This record gives sequence, structure tokens and C-alpha cells, in this order.
Amino acid sequence: MSLFGVGRSTVGEIVIDFCNAIYRNLSHCINSYPQNPDEIKRIVDGFENLGFPQCFGADDGCHIEIHPKKEYAVDYHNYKNGIRVIEHFFISCYRRSKFTYINIGSSGKNNDSYIFEKSSLKKFHESAEIFAYNSKVIGVIDVPVLLIGDSTFRLSRYMMKPFPYSINQPDVEKIFNDRLSRCRHVVENAFGQLKARFSRIVRSLKIAPQNVNIAL
Repeated sequence: MSLFGVGRSTVGEIVIDFCNAIYRNLSHCINSYPQNPDEIKRIVDGFENLGFPQCFGADDGCHIEIHPKKEYAVDYHNYKNGIRVIEHFFISCYRRSKFTYINIGSSGKNNDSYIFEKSSLKKFHESAEIFAYNSKVIGVIDVPVLLIGDSTFRLSRYMMKPFPYSINQPDVEKIFNDRLSRCRHVVENAFGQLKARFSRIVRSLKIAPQNVNIAL
């Protein structure tokens, strides 16, 4: 900014204009969920090679620190990690850590399960026939293409989570949890790669909450 004699506010406006232009011209390349049957089969087969059948995506979220106005700060307060003011970044990705769904903009006080229950991602898996068409009988259960998450998510026909931990947990539950956890590592790796490439996400974003969606 000092090099070119441009003010901070002007740079901020340029960045937002640039992000809006990208969205207007390239959104058709991004908004392609759910994919076609061939793509679904390829992703499901990839997760099955990792040990978990009928999985289309691993879901997780992370927090990004922002600075809203003081009167709105309580809505973004992270009660788990202290007083940081944060925005929630929720994703679903497949085994190569490629993002297939992104949800940005929920306040930091909401957990991953709450965001998923309110998301278009859940609606897709509840209503899109393409996931039911690719169902598979495992044992005696007709299992649709589904998503996996950690213990914070609500168990449903389209969201699988680990068995609750217990001291005398049966071996079959331990094996199930191990395989689910192995497949969930892809979403943790995705966040790790994202933060390594864009270090600003790790630090505080000096941006208004209404601009977070477009800027990220």
C-alpha cells in the first residue's frame, strides 16, 4: 500500500470487487454439486479403497478469526476456545482432499452439526435421487451414498458418525470407528493444506463479516 500510495480502504474495496468478479464469471465452474453418476462412483470407490464403503465425502469445520463490530461480537464468540471472535468455515471433501462443498459465514458459536443440519449439503443428500440410485446392499441393509463426520454430528441415513467410546467396546465397533477415522483424515489434511498455502486463514482476517463469504 505504501509502495503505490494506495490507502487501506481502497485496497479493501479492490479486493472485494475482484472477488465478486471471480464469483460472477466462474461460479458455474464451482457450483456443480452433486456430481454426475460416474463422478460419484469414482469418489465412492476411492473411499472404499481406504476402508469405508458408500462414502461420498468427509465433513468438518474450522474457525477463522474476524473482527465484527462490538455490538455483534457476541454472535461470533467461540465458547469452546475462549473469547476469539470467529467465523465458521465448513467443508466436505473426497479422498484426495479436494473440496466438493464449502459453507462459509456461519458465526463461530455454531458447531459443525448445526451448520450441516441447516446446509444445502444435507438437503442434497436427502432429496437428490442420484445418491439413492447408487445405493448398495451391505449385509441386509440397503445403504445409500452418504457422508461421514465426527461424534458431534447427528446420526442419520445420510450422515454416519463413530460409535460412542466405551471401555468394553466390542471389536466390531472399534474396527468401524478406525475405518471411519481413517477416511475422515482426508478432510483434516485438506484444512492443513489450505492453511499451509494461505497462511492468512490461520491469522486474524481484518474484514467485515458481510464480506467473509465472497473474500474466502
